[in-house]
Amino acid sequence: MGFEGRSDYAAIGAVTNLASRLADEATGGQILIEQRLYAEVEDDVDAVDYEGAGDVLPAPGVLEALAAADAILIAPSNPYLSIGPILVVAAIRGSLQARAVRAVAVSPLVGGDAVTGPLGRMLTRMAGGSTPEHVAARYEGVIDALVIDGVDAPATAGVELVVTSTLMSDAESERRLADAVLEAACA
Repeated sequence: MGFEGRSDYAAIGAVTNLASRLADEATGGQILIEQRLYAEVEDDVDAVDYEGAGDVLPAPGVLEALAAADAILIAPSNPYLSIGPILVVAAIRGSLQARAVRAVAVSPLVGGDAVTGPLGRMLTRMAGGSTPEHVAARYEGVIDALVIDGVDAPATAGVELVVTSTLMSDAESERRLADAVLEAACA
């Protein structure tokens, strides 16, 4: 932390461990931030690098849970920042690609833009657009269907598209979306 000529800092309590880990992880010219903070940052991202992911092993029980699942459901999350770190774990991706059950993801976009966070900008900058096709491409080989919001239809993608209202504003809209996702997973 600090600048090249001076790298001392003071921290007390729980933040000490976090500050130490961040200082150890960041290399020259790097800034490490969490997704919530990134959503407030104006700068666009040119690439996401999951450095060291090849060495990561799944947590105990993850592969067994995937193998025993009746369906795989992926919540409407940023495929680069939230789901990507999971899918780069080779054993998890391999398990998902070899599954015998349907896998369904919910698009985090409504009208081509993220409901929260930077995904719309990230897809446009790194994938060339923010359509259901661009979202589905982030899950290539992993999902059978993508649930999209009605305002994003009609659309095409390399997977089956299920159209419904994906914006969750109350318990009833959450229930309708869950029903649509489960119906797609059981098709």
